[in-house]
Amino acid sequence: MERNLVALAICLAALVSGPVQAQEDTVERQTVASRDLSPSVRVVETEQVTVALGALTQIQLAPLASRGVDAEGGDAATAPGFRIRRARLGVSTLIGPRVELLLTANLLETDPEIEGTIADAQLAFEIWKGLEVALGTLKPPFSRSALAPSSQLSMVERPFTVTELTPARRLGLVLGGKLPGDRLTYLVSVMNGTPGFAMANLDRGVMFGARVELAPWTFPSPQELSGSGVSFGLSAFRQEGGNDPGEGLSADLLGVWRGASALVEVICARGRTGDSPDRCGGYLELGYAFPVWGRPVQVVARGELFDGDRVRRDEQDLLLLSGGLNVPLVEEHLRAQLQYLARRERFGARERTEGLVLAFQGSF
Repeated sequence: MERNLVALAICLAALVSGPVQAQEDTVERQTVASRDLSPSVRVVETEQVTVALGALTQIQLAPLASRGVDAEGGDAATAPGFRIRRARLGVSTLIGPRVELLLTANLLETDPEIEGTIADAQLAFEIWKGLEVALGTLKPPFSRSALAPSSQLSMVERPFTVTELTPARRLGLVLGGKLPGDRLTYLVSVMNGTPGFAMANLDRGVMFGARVELAPWTFPSPQELSGSGVSFGLSAFRQEGGNDPGEGLSADLLGVWRGASALVEVICARGRTGDSPDRCGGYLELGYAFPVWGRPVQVVARGELFDGDRVRRDEQDLLLLSGGLNVPLVEEHLRAQLQYLARRERFGARERTEGLVLAFQGSF
């Protein structure tokens, strides 16, 4: 019921605002707040205010899902058949050149990335050039792949290491920007120690986070056909107090050259209670983008190792292999993705699972 009310409110805002403008440009303003949906269809544009609507949906078909796969455990599907992976609706309001309001509703109760109705509720404003602050529901500035928008993922699913070891969205503040020359970006955050949005910080903890990313030449984009560049990133978080104190570190390196790309990331996290094991994982992702009828089709392969308890050798030690294909159908608004994922336990029962997923994603 709550999800329906939020979605209805956003739709009513669109109806009363007037006819949709012809252009479909995003509200042109960069923000330090990572978000999965950037509304692009302008419905109101005045001298001081620009309002844009957006939506994101992803529908999957799993023709192959072996016994033992589990979508809640990080697999792309639980059984062969169709599945709605993501369904979100959002509105963005730009007030002048420096302030932006964003509200995104999550319409899917089974979305593993978001718990609850609110996906994003953010207020971002530029203090001065190169320094911006964002308040609201935010991703902690940790891990390159975790911060990547869902609509721009190279595969249907993020790496298992990322989904397991990165903190979920929190209420808090992120401060960041770029230094002069646009070669170094930085993010720092202070957030609630308790996940969730409506009930405040019940556990009374606090989470600190930070990320720096250096690109000596230009910031690379893996899906560009002719671009090139190298980018190195470091991230950290630390949670004090609450029911789950702990910390984590990540390091990543991305290189792109004429359509070929390589991304490697290593993440480790540990708790500071007796029943919280030290966990680490890492992956290598290789891709190549080539033109097909003028569109950048990308082939991607990923290998990943995950250790769910560094003290033990058991079924939490995993080897994961993936391969995929990205095909843009209508520029940035519609694309098809194909991903094969095989998982094997390196110790213990040594169970194996595999799955094949075809996903269609539309966004604006």
